[in-house]
Amino acid sequence: MASATSAVVADDGPARVSGTHILDQMEILRDLHGADHVRAALEATPSALRTELDTLTRGGWCSVEAARVFKSLLAARVGDDTLALQRQVVRAGIERTFGSVWRALLSMLSDARLARGAPMIYARTFDHGRLELTTLLDHGCVLTQSGWPEMDDFDLTGLTTGIEGALSIAGRKHVKADWRRVEQRIEIKVTWR
Repeated sequence: MASATSAVVADDGPARVSGTHILDQMEILRDLHGADHVRAALEATPSALRTELDTLTRGGWCSVEAARVFKSLLAARVGDDTLALQRQVVRAGIERTFGSVWRALLSMLSDARLARGAPMIYARTFDHGRLELTTLLDHGCVLTQSGWPEMDDFDLTGLTTGIEGALSIAGRKHVKADWRRVEQRIEIKVTWR
């Protein structure tokens, strides 16, 4: 089987996440938790990171640190766990991105085609590392993230929640993405029914 791999991306400087994703997530967080809480969390964000978030544009990039710090401050403000808030906003973002039209189109794709799409989405989400489809399974796959071994639990939670959400929207049932660190890479085993 030929593997699908995201484009190799630059590993210089701090890791960054798509500005489009973060701007969409900020809008979702306003809807979920209120503009006042989002504004207060932004104001509490350290100055350099806040400037980065305030000047963010669609098509641009945001440091993963700025996104994590802001969401952590918001989670504390609304009395939520940081990883729970990350799962909530990523799940809502996937639902919004892959609305009714996409849902119908994705449901027509084979399991193999859906699994092969994950590396492409990764390359549009993060500017560090790469994701590769290493194994297709019956009702699942194994993806390997490499080139960014220090990717933290916060970003891995976002990645795996996004994978689970996209596959669920595509009509796969009981989707579960579990990850483990193996030397300088991260293996993500995704299963569904």
